[in-house]
Amino acid sequence: NELLETAIECLKSLRKNTISSKDVTKLKLYYSNLFDQNKRTNNWWINRINNSLVHYTEVSESVTKNKKIIMDSITAENIQKFLTEYFDEENYTSVILTPEK
Repeated sequence: NELLETAIECLKSLRKNTISSKDVTKLKLYYSNLFDQNKRTNNWWINRINNSLVHYTEVSESVTKNKKIIMDSITAENIQKFLTEYFDEENYTSVILTPEK
């Protein structure tokens, strides 16, 4: 319960307060590193190839374009817009999983 309450309070704070450029930079770095790590897995490449076939683009073009689009879309305004749109304080469901014994 304590973790759930902390998470909800964190989301409320992010929705109401300005997100610092330092936090946005950290988030961009995280996603950039994640993107680079994912490029080393087969599933990631299969998805890129499928995406390229569907959209008739080159795989390398798709890779470069996707990373740039994602990095450019990470802004304080977009994060707050997302949080406001998808994290309603009054209407949510919490699910707590406990390990089997």
